[in-house]
Amino acid sequence: MTAIAYHGIVDAESQREVMEALLRGAAGLDVECTHPIVSVEEVSLESAGPRSLSYRLLSRPYGLLAAKVYRRPPPVDREWLLLRFLSASSLPLVPRPLCRASLEGRTYMVVHEYVEGVPAATLFIEAAKQSLKTGVATVPSEAGALGVAVAAIHSALASCRESWCRPEEPTEAMVERWMSRLAMRASMMEDLARGLPADEARIVYDAASALRQLHQREWRGLLGGVAMQTHGDLHLYQVLVSRSGRIVVTDFEGEPSRQPAGAMEKEHPERDLAALLRSLDYASVLAAQALGGRTVESAIETARGELRGWVEASYRIVESSYVDTLSRAGLPGEVSRERLAFWLVERASYEIVYELKYRTGYHLIPATALLEALEGGLDWLAR
Repeated sequence: MTAIAYHGIVDAESQREVMEALLRGAAGLDVECTHPIVSVEEVSLESAGPRSLSYRLLSRPYGLLAAKVYRRPPPVDREWLLLRFLSASSLPLVPRPLCRASLEGRTYMVVHEYVEGVPAATLFIEAAKQSLKTGVATVPSEAGALGVAVAAIHSALASCRESWCRPEEPTEAMVERWMSRLAMRASMMEDLARGLPADEARIVYDAASALRQLHQREWRGLLGGVAMQTHGDLHLYQVLVSRSGRIVVTDFEGEPSRQPAGAMEKEHPERDLAALLRSLDYASVLAAQALGGRTVESAIETARGELRGWVEASYRIVESSYVDTLSRAGLPGEVSRERLAFWLVERASYEIVYELKYRTGYHLIPATALLEALEGGLDWLAR
C-alpha cells in the first residue's frame, strides 16, 4: 500500500476491500469514528490534487460518504477540528464528519457526509456570462444565502472557548506576522516568475513591486476587530448548492500554499469575505474567457471593463446578508473597509504564489489585481 507511505504512486484506496480495511485500522492506522461505518460497498476516485485524493464511498448504514486521503500528513488536523466543532453546533452548513484515520499521530484520512450539489462557482460564472450578454448585472439568487451561511459559520466559531479557536483581540505581534506575509510573498513571486514568457514575467515583477509598496502602507484598523478561526480558503468552488437549495461549505483544511502563514493562525473574519470577493473576480474572468474563447490576458481586460459592476453588485448582496445575519444573532455585523482592503491584498498575494507554484496559467488574475490595488482599485469599497 504505497499510498500509506504518502508516496501517492499506487491508488490502493480505490479498492473496496482496502478502504474497508483502512477504516478498521489496517496498516497501523488509528481510527476514530463519531458514527461507525459497518461496511464499504463501493469506492470511486473523484479527484486527485497536489495535497489529497477525494473518494466517494457507498457505505452501510450511511449510504454515500466522502473520504479525503492526504498525500502528506497535514501539520494540524484543521479540517477535522473545524468540522467536529461546527457539527456539534448543529450547523447544517458543513458536511457531518464521521471518521478520522491517523498514522503515527498525524491525519491520514477524513470521512464525512457526501453532499450532492453544484459548485457555487458554476452558478456565478453562468450569471456573469449572462451579464456580459445583456449588459445588465445578473446576480445569482444564491448570493444572499451564501452571505447567511458565512455569517452562521463565523457566529458559531465566535462562540468557541477552546484555545485553538477562541476569539482574541489582535495584538501587534499578530499584525506584524500578517504584514510580513506581503513582503515575503513579493520575493516568492519574483523567484517563481523565472521561466515565464518575458511579458508575463514583467507583469509579475511589477506586481511584486506593487505588493512591496502596499506593504509599506499604514493599514489602520488591523489592531481592531477580532482575530478568530475562519474557513481559511473560502472560494466559490468550496461552496456546494444542493437541489433543494441547501448551501454547504466544504474543505476546511485551509490554503494549499499558505506559507509563511501558519495553518491555525487566527485572522479577522473579513479575510473570508475578501477570499469570496477575490473568487468573484476569478469568476468574472472565467466567464469572459468561456464566452469569447479569449486568452486569460484579454479575458481579464474584458472582465475588468464590462463585469466590474457585476462583481461589486454580487459582493454587496453577499455582504449585506452577512451583516444582517450577524446583527440578528446579536453580534457586531459591521465589516471594516480598511481590514477588508488589507485582506484583499493579502489574499491576492497568496493566489499569485499558488498559481505560479502550480503553473495553472491564471497568475495574471491576482497579479493585475495587485497592480490595480496600488492604483486605487479598492476605492469602491469606501462607497
